Amino acid sequence: MQTLPRLLLIADGFTRPDIAERAKHAVECGVPWIQLRDHDASTDAFEFACERFIKELRRVNPKVLISINSRITVSEAQGVPLHTGFHGVSVTEALNVLGSEWLVGASIHSRFEAVDAERDGAKYSIFSPVFETPSHPGERAWGTDVLKSVCSSVQKMQVLAMGGITPERVPACLQAGAYGVAVHFSIMGALNIPQAVMDFRKALRI
Repeated sequence: MQTLPRLLLIADGFTRPDIAERAKHAVECGVPWIQLRDHDASTDAFEFACERFIKELRRVNPKVLISINSRITVSEAQGVPLHTGFHGVSVTEALNVLGSEWLVGASIHSRFEAVDAERDGAKYSIFSPVFETPSHPGERAWGTDVLKSVCSSVQKMQVLAMGGITPERVPACLQAGAYGVAVHFSIMGALNIPQAVMDFRKALRI
């Protein structure tokens, strides 16, 4: 099984120059894995932004892991991993197109979805929301007990915790069995991105 980084940054809306710049800065500061996501962007805008931004990110850090959210044609064209969820194709459909060895992950919200994702061939999953998150105020947070249930329901698939994750909450997620964490606002919305990245790396001991 491929060893994945334990810190994943969700660069939502990366087609906007200001967001792309903050995401690139986070990679400069030590984020080892970044997912490019923008559900509102047109196909052409997404493809153009990806091609340019991936080159920029690799200039910053040639070893950074880059994955694409939902857009299977971009994942295939760029030769980078794909993340599946509500938008786009399923894990099974993705692997049928890309090949069984392609790194494909899935968004999950229960242990039943975790079992299904692992059975279908997902190499990792993102479980959310563990805690209440600013991007979805009022949405039910599952908590670390459910996270523990999700992590214990799979054998090989690595589970990343997402939703309201802060450096202070990382230890509780790891104790529940999470392999690592996926974050958005805690880094992208931070006043001090270098400090935020450093705090997450210290909490994850990476």
